[in-house]
Amino acid sequence: MRSLGVIRVLTTMLTEVQMHIGSVLIVGWLVIGFIAAGQRGDYKGPVDCSSVGTAAVTILAGPLNYAHVDPHINCSTPRPNS
Repeated sequence: MRSLGVIRVLTTMLTEVQMHIGSVLIVGWLVIGFIAAGQRGDYKGPVDCSSVGTAAVTILAGPLNYAHVDPHINCSTPRPNS
């Protein structure tokens, strides 16, 4: 019975380690995306739907930006009738 307890503890520890590694990878991915968006100038200029969308997609693309992925979002907001 004691070996079952040891196996459960080891399984729990392995699961926690995997979750920590996954968290570090996700945070690293997003940090690289923020850096890439800054280098591309996505934080400059007017704040509109297209610029915010492009910055968000650039951040989510993360390291893929350095593999010549060039995400752009084009959108427009409806204008009120006069």
